[in-house]
Amino acid sequence: MSRPRTSIKASKFSISARPITEYERAALDVIWNIVAKEFEVPLEVISSPRRFGAWAQPRMVFMYMAKIYTPIGTSQIGQYCGNRDHSTVIHGQQAASDMEDTDKRMRAKIAAIRAKLDETNISHTDFQSSSKLKERFWQTEGFL
Repeated sequence: MSRPRTSIKASKFSISARPITEYERAALDVIWNIVAKEFEVPLEVISSPRRFGAWAQPRMVFMYMAKIYTPIGTSQIGQYCGNRDHSTVIHGQQAASDMEDTDKRMRAKIAAIRAKLDETNISHTDFQSSSKLKERFWQTEGFL
């Protein structure tokens, strides 16, 4: 008796990544607010399907900063960025890193973003509560 053949097809829609926790969303909100302010783009750009440079570059820098400052995986970062695939996030992170190495203006922008993120004290070990992360951001921006 032979077993029936089965085929397993991989699809980007078949496996769903775990949902983003409230702590991760708070950290990503803080990072995105700082990146959007530095690039002077509206907050809605992060989840926009548009791919032109003025919006794609801030999104790639955001992905890069999320990788550096948080332990959040590429699938969750992709969810936050309008349900983008994890490979898109990896490409964005690499592209931003390359731009930092080769483009003086981008290096200056990324340095300014890093300085602001360092002021907020977001790090891999700082995921105690989303309210603390948001409070630090608003204090850094001078609202509290």
